[in-house]
Amino acid sequence: EAQDWHVGYDVHHAGIAPDKATPTPEKAAKEGHNSDVSNGQQEPMPWERVVPSQEEIQRGLSRRITCARVCIEHRRVFVGTEEGRVLVFSCTSGFPVHQVLQNSGDPSAVRCLHHGAGLLAVGTKVGAVHLYVLDKLRSVGCLDLQLLSPDILGEDLAVQHVRLFEVPAEPHLPITLMTIDSTSRLQFWGLQLTKLRGALAELKLLLNG
Repeated sequence: EAQDWHVGYDVHHAGIAPDKATPTPEKAAKEGHNSDVSNGQQEPMPWERVVPSQEEIQRGLSRRITCARVCIEHRRVFVGTEEGRVLVFSCTSGFPVHQVLQNSGDPSAVRCLHHGAGLLAVGTKVGAVHLYVLDKLRSVGCLDLQLLSPDILGEDLAVQHVRLFEVPAEPHLPITLMTIDSTSRLQFWGLQLTKLRGALAELKLLLNG
């Protein structure tokens, strides 16, 4: 049976309590939301553009590459890493690193990537699907399959495959997302983004098999 989740405008993580959701820039600035990471620097907010230095590139940006995806439309190459980052290369002379995406609150390995319907989907080892707008690479939300699938809570729900396509699931759900996790569970989700801010506004589980 289809299930609905309505996501508030300030709640970017579907299935996660509002107090654990990605804060708005104003709220983050007010509360000092940045957290420390192992190198002593502050973790960037998901709407900030992070570009590694030449020294960092020379040292190597990842211990292990896990997946890759080429986007001809936006002339970019997306590369997922064991550290939970997505390296974004520009399809220009020399293929420079355009940006590094760090999934907010999720340092687990990137397992799969896909783009469609104007979005980039990033599936991770802990069962999350992070969504970004393709043109600006801005985070618009995250699906936590561990919380949205309470019947198998606690199992390894790494996202093995993810697909985005612009096929309306229902008249008010113009985007469809398909996920397959490490338990071979196939799920289809209907998505709707807000017109004003482009954030995840509504999520509906259409098929769970």
